[in-house]
Amino acid sequence: MHRRPSPPPLVPAAELLPRFRAAGRGRAAAIALTHAQLDGLAHLVADDGGWSRLRAMVLRAGDPWNADDWPDGFDPLMLCAALCDDVAFECVRCPVGERQGGSSCAHPGSLFGSVLAWIAAGDRSRLQAHLDDVRAVLDGRARWVVATATRSDD
Repeated sequence: MHRRPSPPPLVPAAELLPRFRAAGRGRAAAIALTHAQLDGLAHLVADDGGWSRLRAMVLRAGDPWNADDWPDGFDPLMLCAALCDDVAFECVRCPVGERQGGSSCAHPGSLFGSVLAWIAAGDRSRLQAHLDDVRAVLDGRARWVVATATRSDD
């Protein structure tokens, strides 16, 4: 019997950044770690208990942008922390920032800001579809239009 490997867990930024630095930094490492974070989030969202936990954290935080990091809270910037660190928070140089007009991922309509919006709205299926949008932008197959919070395929 073959078991599928379990997805990597969602890790706090305080753990992710040392991993990124130990991997030698760089765009490829930042993208790989961001994909791993997305895998961890997707696993939580697919699991009923994980989804309930995320929803409760976001609703309890009041201002989720100031929420604690995982596992005590959820701030969507923990997903892209390696990308931010790689470009020293110069969003226009980031592979995601480049594909969303140089906008910061701290903007509620940004690619990662939209993750928070779908969790707060309780729209699990839309969040799951949005994670595909995130991957497409991250992989350079699409752009993200912050003003309309929509994907634009290249």
